[in-house]
Amino acid sequence: MKAKKTTRSKVSNACVNCRKRKIKCTGKHPCTNCISYNCKCVFLKKYLSLERDAAQPQSAAAAVGLSSTNPSVDTSAGVHHRDTTTKLEHQNYFELMNEPIQTPVSPSSASVTNNNDYILFKGDSSYQSQLTTYQSILANLYSLPPSTDTQLLITKTKAQLDNLINNWNPEINYPKLSKLSPPPQKSIETCLLVNKYRSKVYMTRFSIWTDQMVKNQSSDSFLATLPLVDEIFGLFSPLQAFSLRGIGYLIKTNLDNVPSPMLIDSKETIYLILRLFDLCYEHLVQGCVSIANPLESYLQRTNQLSATATPVTLSTSPASLSNDLVLCVVNKLPQPFIQTITGFTTAQLLANLHDAFSMFRIVTQMASLHRKRFKEFLNQEFSLPYQNRDLFSSFCSSEYLISTLCYAYYNVTLYHMIDINTLDYLEDLVPLLEVQNEINDHFGFEKMLEVAVICCIKMGLARWEYYVGIDETTAERRRTVWWKIYRLEKYHLVDLGDLSLINEHQISCLLPKDFRDMGFINHREFLSKIGTSSLSSSSPELKNLSLTRLIEYGQLAIAQIVGEFFSETLYNEKFTSLETSVKPTLIRQKLLKEVFDNVESFRGKLAKIKCHTSKVFEVAQSNFPQHPRNDLIEAAIFTSFYNNTWFSILGAVSNLIARLSEDPEVMTVQSLKYGEEMFQDWKKTNEFLAKVDTDFTVWSCLDSYELIFFLMASKIYVQSPSVTLDDVISTLKVFKRITKIIYFFNNNLDEKDSDCQTFKEFSRSSSLIAISIRIIFMRYCFAEKIDRTEFIERLKQVEPGLTNLLKEFFDNRSFIYKYMLKSVEKSGFHLTIRQMLESDYKISYKDKQATGNISDQSNLNRASHLSSGTTPFCNHSSTSPVSSPLKLSSLLNSGEVPYTQDVPGNTSNDTPHQQQSSQQAKRQQSVPNQMNNTENNIYNLGTLEEFVNSGDLTDLYHTLWNDNISDPFL
Repeated sequence: MKAKKTTRSKVSNACVNCRKRKIKCTGKHPCTNCISYNCKCVFLKKYLSLERDAAQPQSAAAAVGLSSTNPSVDTSAGVHHRDTTTKLEHQNYFELMNEPIQTPVSPSSASVTNNNDYILFKGDSSYQSQLTTYQSILANLYSLPPSTDTQLLITKTKAQLDNLINNWNPEINYPKLSKLSPPPQKSIETCLLVNKYRSKVYMTRFSIWTDQMVKNQSSDSFLATLPLVDEIFGLFSPLQAFSLRGIGYLIKTNLDNVPSPMLIDSKETIYLILRLFDLCYEHLVQGCVSIANPLESYLQRTNQLSATATPVTLSTSPASLSNDLVLCVVNKLPQPFIQTITGFTTAQLLANLHDAFSMFRIVTQMASLHRKRFKEFLNQEFSLPYQNRDLFSSFCSSEYLISTLCYAYYNVTLYHMIDINTLDYLEDLVPLLEVQNEINDHFGFEKMLEVAVICCIKMGLARWEYYVGIDETTAERRRTVWWKIYRLEKYHLVDLGDLSLINEHQISCLLPKDFRDMGFINHREFLSKIGTSSLSSSSPELKNLSLTRLIEYGQLAIAQIVGEFFSETLYNEKFTSLETSVKPTLIRQKLLKEVFDNVESFRGKLAKIKCHTSKVFEVAQSNFPQHPRNDLIEAAIFTSFYNNTWFSILGAVSNLIARLSEDPEVMTVQSLKYGEEMFQDWKKTNEFLAKVDTDFTVWSCLDSYELIFFLMASKIYVQSPSVTLDDVISTLKVFKRITKIIYFFNNNLDEKDSDCQTFKEFSRSSSLIAISIRIIFMRYCFAEKIDRTEFIERLKQVEPGLTNLLKEFFDNRSFIYKYMLKSVEKSGFHLTIRQMLESDYKISYKDKQATGNISDQSNLNRASHLSSGTTPFCNHSSTSPVSSPLKLSSLLNSGEVPYTQDVPGNTSNDTPHQQQSSQQAKRQQSVPNQMNNTENNIYNLGTLEEFVNSGDLTDLYHTLWNDNISDPFL
């Protein structure tokens, strides 16, 4: 019995690091392994023995005694990342499971001194002493028999402890800060994160700060030179896994864990992700150019205007329209098609040509009507119109034409500030914003939304004072416009996790009539009452609403609680300030508990909104002809948006949880619970989309569904939850609903219509979902320890009708990936790698040129190749040395021979001497003084076959990421 008890004690007392490394732990504080590895020794409370828990308060009391005997000593000077706080399970803010109990590691004196040199905060030994004293008193009080006096003392002590915690802010040592010598290479903000409580801080799930960033001034990879927070994905994007650091983590995971039989599948998947990353950025750039110079951009891309005669630039001055260009675009509108679907003729447009505001009103109405008719057309016959290819082409081409005119007249009217700060102008702008949001024209939508919000604020639409004295009809128009723009802005937040343009605390105007009828007079009252509202779907205020009005109520209701959550949680200074990041564990865990409370509050309000709109969810589960098809689609879109909102909030808040948590290895029970709930909700979403009435309904829900699916895929490749064969089947059933649409686009869309935003948005969404599915399938194979062949055989036994579709996901020539793999000769990391090539080599070459030190032939050849602006042509041959992918290390490391193109005249009979002479001739070419700023100065991925057969994944990872990627917190 004693032997068993001893064995059980050893296992239960293992620290987190020893459990992770699967090595024996001594159970001491700290254990010898953690001392050897120079890391914090963390024990989980649930593994500690009762004896150790009982002894912990004594340790705290001893610490108090030590501090009280020598109060003048700053204990922070002798502790490296020390946190002596004791976790008491009786305190109501320690309801989190798996609370880490930390003990100070005693490093060498040299390391302590080195650490203190970087800390720019004053010592806080007095606060630590008070904190430990209160904790010790509470521990002793809890050990006493219960009584009224004891409970009163506990309440008072806890109040004093809470007051201490709430007012504990680290103080900057300004004399030390001003005397930093030499000046740090890293920013002051980077240096201020150095503290004695922890050596790493998670800025986002995939971005980690460590104190080595300050101590080690050299940059060992490209990623080390970039801000930790990605400018595109920001702080709280739910799609962080698609950022450059997220992709780096995926590559790292595959390099470390994927068995050799699955290496090819992994490289193909990574290539597809890089291609989609590239295409998304390319779309962003195209959107930027399109809104800056819409007429010129359209005519150039349709070969109607010489690119050299009228270059497209990003103008920052008021735009002036050329009547000739406008006439050229207007005359291309297909008539009588446009008149049939919008009611406007070419003659009407030409008659208003010189009135910019009239034209803007007309073209925005045309855009809204066109979108409505386009959706009706796509929904007819339950699927895509295979018998009306010409009509479909007319819709695609006219969509691009109308959006071009909308951008052109938006630019013209934008600079008439007096005229655009009017209710009429905003009423014209809102329908265009709704269309842009629907087709995910993110760049144009974001720019116009900023203008709309600023106009609303200037006009006072968000303040009640500006409604006094006007008639009610006009007042309701103003409220309607404001709340539509407010709702669109919150949609934007849900998608991207950005900081809101609207100050939630400055909104005081009344809510729309339907809200007032329900007892919610304004924004503040709605937020305070919605969680406890007694309204139900059978209440007259809700029961009598039409489906459209009920959806509008649900959309605005969700938008308001999203705005509150972003304001009060995600971007609240209490949780996100720099000082919070360097506070002790005790304080951060208290804040973490508040974050979880806020998430639960949001969940409760979201559930209440679902209760109010339950009729919409019922309709979404129905079929035609029980309800009109348009109602079924609108209900399905709202249902998907509702689920998407919850996923987006959890995806965003996980970044904040990571920042406040002590260690990503120590997951709270609440985080694990959310992860499991997301997994179950994803399954329900699959079941829902597999049963909806038409394939077009699935398409309509893709914008929400892609985020849900990608969040699950990123969670799966990080945490590997148990994906079953049933999950595989339901996933394939959903994707099968959109295969007909993909087939149609691949086989019937003309090249001239490829700029249609509807096509590009569908292709981007379906591609992201396809990649997510492929990741999930790969992780399933990895968990089950099977290859693709056995995987296909398993599915064939239970669902033979889906076997061919499963094969398509592992076939790199599949129609599924056609959109991502075409035009591979233009492939590259436009966003970051090009910046690296343009900045790093300009500086490097100019420095060498200035000093005359350009004798290194490899450097000269490297600069020559980059300056020439040439990129190897990529065909579909995997053996041609000309088209093999450019190796990044050959560009970054001067000691390696860089990639060069073979001289066309070379043949296999050339002798090594001849080849060497050819290379020598190339090295002697003159080098231009400035880098050629062309699209070709990028890292070329090549074709899929080339990347798989010749691409060096390890080289790519170490060049871009090296060790700057950490395990993400999810």
